[in-house]
Amino acid sequence: AAPDVLFNPIPSICYDAPTYQIPPAIARETGGVAGTGVFTGPGVSPGGIFTPSAAGIGTHRILYTYTSSAAGCVDTASSLITVWDTASARIDVQPLVCERSPVSFNSSNSSIPPGNGTITGWAWNFGDPASGASNTSTNASPSHLFTSWGNYNVTLSVLTSNGCRSTVRTTPVLVNPI
Repeated sequence: AAPDVLFNPIPSICYDAPTYQIPPAIARETGGVAGTGVFTGPGVSPGGIFTPSAAGIGTHRILYTYTSSAAGCVDTASSLITVWDTASARIDVQPLVCERSPVSFNSSNSSIPPGNGTITGWAWNFGDPASGASNTSTNASPSHLFTSWGNYNVTLSVLTSNGCRSTVRTTPVLVNPI
C-alpha cells in the first residue's frame, strides 16, 4: 500500500526560541504503512528538529517525505511555519540624575517590525539591589529612586503579544551626589 502523509499546520515560533521537535501529531503517515519519514526545508533537520534562528525570520515551507519500506512508495506533504522577529528594547532616561530624586525612564522608542505582534510587557532592572522590590518594574515608563549616588546599569527587555522577548538592553546611569 502507498503511504498517506498528514502534515497539519505548524505553530508560529519566536526567532530566539529553543529548538522545536515537530511532533507526530503534526506530521505523520496515517495509513499504517511501515517506512521512514524525512523533513527538509530551512532550519529543519531530517528528524524534524526545527531551529528558528537557523531558518531565519519569515515564513518557511517545511516538507515531510515518507517512503514505505516494502515497495519504496513515497508520499509528501508540506506546511508553513512563521518565525517571528523579536522586538528591540530601547531605554530613554532623563539627562541629569541627582541623588534623592526619582529618575524617569521611558521605553516608547522600543519597536517591533510590522506583522510580528505588539509590545505588551516590560521587564526593567535598575541595577540597584539595595532598593529591594523597587529594583524591578513591569511598567512601560517607570521611575526609580536610587538608594545612593554612583553608577548603575539599568536593563530592559520587552515582551511581544506573540510571546517573543527582546534581547536585554543595558544603559549606564550616573546618579550624581547632591
